[in-house]
Formats: sequence, C-alpha cells, structure tokens
Amino acid sequence: MTKIEQIFWGWAKYSFMTLGYKPKPEEWHLAEERLYICDECPYREVNKCKICGCNLAAKTLVKEAKCPRNKW
Repeated sequence: MTKIEQIFWGWAKYSFMTLGYKPKPEEWHLAEERLYICDECPYREVNKCKICGCNLAAKTLVKEAKCPRNKW
C-alpha cells in the first residue's frame, strides 16, 4: 500500500468513525496500542506527529502504516 493510499484510508476510516462507524475490533485494538505508544513520544503534538505531519487518529487505524521512529 502506498503512502497516499494509507493517508486516504486513514482519513476515510477516521471520517466514518465520526459518523458512527465502528472499526473492526482488531483495527480498533491496534489503533489504541499505537496511540498509547504515541502518548509518550516527545514528537507528538496534540493529535499530530511532528516528524511526518500525520494525524495520529487517522494514521493509527491503517494496519500498513509505520511510525517514522519505528516504535510501531
């Protein structure tokens, strides 16, 4: 999956969540684990990564996405 596709799917899943869509349990669990790791990162600014500029709520929902610091 290309980075453009990751961004698209991350935002699509995040947008659907705001409309009441519930991600699959495994997707939700993975996103929660990743956000927990991001909570302690000095490069996290609110809900954004200072390194890659991504919205973390959207990026963590994409299985193929990677942390720029290789934390997940």
